[in-house]
Amino acid sequence: MSIVDRYLMKVTLQGCGVILMALAALTLFVNFMGQSDDVGKGAYGIWDAFVFACLTLPSQLYQQMPIVALLGAPIGLGGLAANSELHVIRLSGASVLRMARSVLITGSVLMLLTGAFGEFIAPPLDQAARQFRTLKKYQKISIAGSNTGAWIKEGNDIISIDQMMSEGQVGGLYIYRFDDQRRLISVIRADGALTNDQGNWFLENMRESRLTDHGISASTAALSASPGLLQPDLLELSAIDTDHLSARGLYEYYHYLQKNDLESNHYEKAFWTRIATTASVPLMLLLALPFVLGPMKRSGIGARLVAGLVIGMIYRLGTRSLYYSGDVFDLDPLMVGWAPVVLLALMVSVGFSRVH
Repeated sequence: MSIVDRYLMKVTLQGCGVILMALAALTLFVNFMGQSDDVGKGAYGIWDAFVFACLTLPSQLYQQMPIVALLGAPIGLGGLAANSELHVIRLSGASVLRMARSVLITGSVLMLLTGAFGEFIAPPLDQAARQFRTLKKYQKISIAGSNTGAWIKEGNDIISIDQMMSEGQVGGLYIYRFDDQRRLISVIRADGALTNDQGNWFLENMRESRLTDHGISASTAALSASPGLLQPDLLELSAIDTDHLSARGLYEYYHYLQKNDLESNHYEKAFWTRIATTASVPLMLLLALPFVLGPMKRSGIGARLVAGLVIGMIYRLGTRSLYYSGDVFDLDPLMVGWAPVVLLALMVSVGFSRVH
C-alpha cells in the first residue's frame, strides 16, 4: 500500500468517523426520547430507557452505514480538494482511477468492518435490548420459547403459541386458565390471534372447553374478542423480525421455510437486502470522488453535506419503497435486494466518465 493509499484512507476514514459520531449522538438521543411513553411501566425507569437506547444503537447505525460513507467521504476528500491537495496528487502522476483504487481499498475495509458489525454485534445486542425492556415492564410475567413458538405465563393464564408471526399477530395458540387454587377451569384453542390499533385481541376460530362441577361445556366462535389477553410487545421476545436477525440467521431461516414448502420470499428478500446494503458502502465512497473532483471542488463543508443528504435520502427512500413493493407486487427477492446497488454502480460510472 503506497503513501497515497494510506493518506487517502486516513482522510476518508476520519470524515466517516466524524459523521458516525454525530449520527450516533443524534440517534441515541432520539432512541432515548422515544422511550418516554414506557418509562414508569413496571420497573422500567429512566436509566433502563437509556440502557435500551444504547443497546439498540448498534443495529440502527449498521443500517445507516451507507449514509455514513456517503456523507463522510465528501468531508474528508472535499477538504483535500478545497486545499488543492487532490490536485497536487494528480500532478504527481496519480490518475483519477489510481485515486479511485485508493478509495475502493478504504471502502472495502469499511465494508468488512460493517459486515462484521452487523453480523456479530448488532443482532445480539438488539435482541438483548428487547428482552431487557419487556422483562422490566412485565416483571410478573414468565416467558420461554424460541423463534417459532413460546410459552407465556400471565397471572392465572398459561398461553402456548405455536407460531410467532409478528408483533400483534400469532398463529395457533392454546390458553389454559386456572383459578386461584391452581385448578384448571378452561382450555381455549384458536387458529390464530391478532390485535387492532387499540391493543385488543381477537381469537380466530375459537373453541373453548370449560370445566365445571357438572361436567364440560363447549363453545365456539369464528371471531371472539379477548381483551387483555397479552401485551403486544411481549411477543417481541420470540417473534421473528428481519431487522433483528443476522444475515446468517436470515439465510438459514428462509432455507428452512423453503424446505418445508412455506412462504419464504419476505425473509429471502431481507437477506439479499442485508447483503446488498453492506456491499453498497464502497460504492458510496466512490460516488464522492467524482463530486469533489468536479462540480464541488471548491464548495464548503455545508454544501457537500447538503448534497450528500439529498442523494442519501433519495437512495434510502428508493430502496425502502422497492423493498416494500416487493411484498405487494411479489417481486423477485434477488432483484429487490440488488437493484439499488446496480443503479448506484451506474451512477458511479457516469460520475467518473465526466471527470477529466
